[in-house]
Amino acid sequence: MNEKIYNSFLDSNRHFLNDETVLLQLTGLMEIGTIINSTLELQELLKIVMEIAKKVMNAEASSLLLVDEQNGRLYYEVALGDKAEEVKKLHLDIGQGIAGWVANEDKSLIVDDVSKDSRFCPDHDKTSGFKTRAVACVPLKTKRRIVGVLEAINPVDGKSFLSEDLRLLEVIGSQAAVAIENARMHGELLKKQRVEQEMEIARQIQKSFLPEVSLLCPEFSLDARNDSFWEVGGDFYDIVKFPKGRIGVLIGDVSGKGVPAALLMVKAMTDFRFECTRFSKAEKVIEGLNMRLVQREIMGMFITLCYMVFDPVNKIIEIVNSGHPPVLRLRKGKVEFLEDPNEIPPVGIFPDQQFSSFILNFEAHDRFFLYTDGLAEARNSLNEEFGLSRLLNAFRLSEGSESPVDTIFQEVIEFSGKEGIKDDLTAVCISCL
Repeated sequence: MNEKIYNSFLDSNRHFLNDETVLLQLTGLMEIGTIINSTLELQELLKIVMEIAKKVMNAEASSLLLVDEQNGRLYYEVALGDKAEEVKKLHLDIGQGIAGWVANEDKSLIVDDVSKDSRFCPDHDKTSGFKTRAVACVPLKTKRRIVGVLEAINPVDGKSFLSEDLRLLEVIGSQAAVAIENARMHGELLKKQRVEQEMEIARQIQKSFLPEVSLLCPEFSLDARNDSFWEVGGDFYDIVKFPKGRIGVLIGDVSGKGVPAALLMVKAMTDFRFECTRFSKAEKVIEGLNMRLVQREIMGMFITLCYMVFDPVNKIIEIVNSGHPPVLRLRKGKVEFLEDPNEIPPVGIFPDQQFSSFILNFEAHDRFFLYTDGLAEARNSLNEEFGLSRLLNAFRLSEGSESPVDTIFQEVIEFSGKEGIKDDLTAVCISCL
């Protein structure tokens, strides 16, 4: 507790505390609000409120229970004394006990002898070892709802709590309720900021897994881009270099979005790079990747992908398409789909899945475009889909662009307009020199 603030308040108003008439004037003193609002840390705030209630009410103890918004029960966020941990495990239903009655009825209450009141619940005394004789209890409420109850327990002088005492406790309670709401909102804001910072770090880490493609291979011009709908996502691409100028180009799309998809994406890229050290044939690499993913059984998630291995010596491409959209090829101004005749399902589903590749020749100035389905499935405010025909045309018109992927992305983004992109977008363009 901020003891200095409290003592200052007590000293400046001590002459009031012995005068019942002037005691009523304490309801207007802003010093109470100053003390209670001296912190935005919820647990420290609750301790301050309990200490104020105890000292100002001249009581042996005080308690403060909050309403659990999940189940509507009352619980102790903060408990003091040797049995604090045991007390914090106790709960009251709304309507149960004196505190539960006050919360349910939204009424303040003085009970001079709890042993004669059927509403009294003795379980807390049994747990804490404390003996409750008399209670003054008020609801803590804001304009929107009741957030808890505040109790002063056992007058020190052995007498009863007075109506003036209850009025003063109500003032403390009204200030405390607002402060509790502010502290909670502040806590949620800090939590949100922390999550945003952590997600930004996660985004940067995920991006670091994606290779920088500029000037990677002298035989090919490579362009790539990855935009996540959330801070992190499940789309990815990778480029690997093999002996004799061969390069492998991978693009993948993890089912789902967000953190789970991003984690599986990182695992898939790690496993893919390992399999590339074991095998040179494209189908064997993907077969090994599939087995690693299936063995983990990751919550029913799977990955569509397309893997292309370019051989500049023999001018051939080895392609494995595992449930992914077909590759586009631009040759002499004409765009076509490179349909996979094998119809292989995504990786991560079947442990004994056989993978096969198909072979194509390539020529100088051929351009290949690999993409995830977010590009074709982007929608505008009229719920029209960008579609494969627009994607084909955008790819054809990008032929003279220094960054064909950026050009195509811009068309998709402009098409979506105010509706905005609702999926991860990833693409890789390979131009044969």
